Amino acid sequence: MKHVIILLLAVSSSCCLVSSGDCFCNPEDPFVNDLTIEWIEPLESSTVTFTSFDEGDRELYKEYKTGTECVGGDECCSDFTVHIAGWYVRAINETNKILEVKSLGDGVYFLTNRPNSSLAESIGEFNVATNELYSFEDFELIKTDTTINKTLQIKVEITNLTSSTTKFQKLTYVTNLGIVQFTDLDNRIWKLN
Repeated sequence: MKHVIILLLAVSSSCCLVSSGDCFCNPEDPFVNDLTIEWIEPLESSTVTFTSFDEGDRELYKEYKTGTECVGGDECCSDFTVHIAGWYVRAINETNKILEVKSLGDGVYFLTNRPNSSLAESIGEFNVATNELYSFEDFELIKTDTTINKTLQIKVEITNLTSSTTKFQKLTYVTNLGIVQFTDLDNRIWKLN
């Protein structure tokens, strides 16, 4: 009888294993803030050409993908739609990711890969609802407005304060366009054509 009571107590105290609703789990309803999608647009994969005065042309490939991401706790979450733009430099015999930008809920997340790592690390976040920009670790992010083709856009300058940790020293990212300029580790400046 003693073992039955202990078993009953163990099962009743782990209500989240049976149903998150039993644990008063009320995850946030999934949503997409359209302002975050402007950071990913156009919503397609594409190749764009960048030019350096010293080196000529170089292609950057933008890989667009969408899916869902669980937002909330491990056992109490909602599947939010996520839009991702990964930016890659194509060079002879190699492809290197420069930056990944993710749209999720009210957030725009800037991520990059450290050398010898396949995992993307967050370097900054912009909350479109509060208009707050956060920088993480070895990066400085500065947000300003800019006008391109008579249209007001938001621009973020990302500076790598310890340039050995990523594929760029400085990068300019603009809503509805993506990367428009970056400085590589050899101090070459590449501009969108």
